[in-house]
Amino acid sequence: ERAIGYRPGLRVQSFRERQAQYAADSRQGLHALSEIAGMLLIAAALAVASALSAAIWQRRARLAALKIQGYDTAQLWRAVLLESAIVLGVGCAIGATAGVYGHALASRWLRLTTGFPAPFALGLGEVFLTFALLAIIALAVLSLPGLAAARAPARAAFQE
Repeated sequence: ERAIGYRPGLRVQSFRERQAQYAADSRQGLHALSEIAGMLLIAAALAVASALSAAIWQRRARLAALKIQGYDTAQLWRAVLLESAIVLGVGCAIGATAGVYGHALASRWLRLTTGFPAPFALGLGEVFLTFALLAIIALAVLSLPGLAAARAPARAAFQE
């Protein structure tokens, strides 16, 4: 400490202090990454819901034509939600498969190139939780535009 004196950016630490600082920095970095992952999940769910809402809104005339054939609003709304749930389910399954494969590949690449121990474990609970969260958020956001499209008056079918 006497040798370096007071110089900005320089500090003397013991081995234990340095280890504690590295551990704290690692925890802080992992916490920030988990927050970012959560925000990305919510943003992805909202983006998917917006895209599906736009697709459903474009089909108002077709939904109105189905009303002419005798379907009521509740049936059409349930059909729209079921169709959206199927699209979300297929998309989530493909995304989960690609994500798990990408994680395994990135862990292996990191271990081979840097020697950093990057253990990979398939966390099915986390995969299903992410799947469920994405589907719930997207279907909740999608339910209102789907209901509005299902309520399209029958005369809208003649505007094509």
